[in-house]
Amino acid sequence: MKELADQGISRRGKKLDKGGLYKMLANPLYIGKAVHKGVAYDGEHEAIIDQALWDKVRSVMEVMDTLSGTSPPARASHSSSVGSRTGSFCIRLIQRA
Repeated sequence: MKELADQGISRRGKKLDKGGLYKMLANPLYIGKAVHKGVAYDGEHEAIIDQALWDKVRSVMEVMDTLSGTSPPARASHSSSVGSRTGSFCIRLIQRA
């Protein structure tokens, strides 16, 4: 999480925590989708990242969930370094795109 703070990445001006990072990376808004009552629809906004990058990030998150032995909501607040490594890896993936 320190790596993100050092780069000036925050959530609405507040320090980003593991739960916030997980929610950001799981938000379909970034691929141009809007969610209503649990169903994703094409949004009226332009995608920030493409579907291929979204799929890569989601794959990494699923692997990290499996390796940490926690479910996604539990992993969001998991105190081990697994969440930190996931965040750093996902941010590097996004930066390379």
